[in-house]
Amino acid sequence: MIMRVGVKILDEIVDFPEGSVSLVFGPIGSGKSKLMRTITKYFLSLDKGVLYLSVEEDPRRVLSYFSDINIEKLKIVNLFSDIIRDPRIIQGFNITADLKNVMKDVSLLILDSINEFALQLDVNQLILFIKTIIATVYASNAIALITYNSGNDDTDYVMSMVEYLFDGIIQLDVEEDISIKSIRVLRMRNRKHDPNWHFFRIEDGNIVPLDASIVATMLKNIQK
Repeated sequence: MIMRVGVKILDEIVDFPEGSVSLVFGPIGSGKSKLMRTITKYFLSLDKGVLYLSVEEDPRRVLSYFSDINIEKLKIVNLFSDIIRDPRIIQGFNITADLKNVMKDVSLLILDSINEFALQLDVNQLILFIKTIIATVYASNAIALITYNSGNDDTDYVMSMVEYLFDGIIQLDVEEDISIKSIRVLRMRNRKHDPNWHFFRIEDGNIVPLDASIVATMLKNIQK
């Protein structure tokens, strides 16, 4: 069964099958976290469970992004700092040991991001870590999106050795001079996907697709 993620530009270029785990990568500022929050809101709006593993941002701030929507089906896990104490947030969580126990009624798993694990674990440990997520998500008929900040040579090298594990590989980029972001799907195992670049910008908190001709004109204007 195919799952839609509620982002027009993404739903048009890729099908997400149940049980799939996708890597979403790109430089800082390319819109990965915004994309994850938008998809999370969509699933919550459908009354579907979401497990959000917050590694690189304070989970209390992540929680604040969803203040305008019913969060009864949202589980946020603190993987950011041990000093955080908040009854709304799951604490003391070990992904390898605890993931299976919290996946009940979860349709979407977000891990934002995997960078710290890629730096802390050796390659064999990282492979086992990713396989644990894959096996758990597959058994739950959910989908998982795992973000990764590219641009660090050490981390890029490590991730290049484990990317074969993922069902989907989604790349984002940003043209900072005109605040235009782009996305393409390099792989989605056994499903349709579009490897061409598609463009968007963030306007009033929304992801707005842009025609390639408009982007080309904007780029020409800044080069004059």
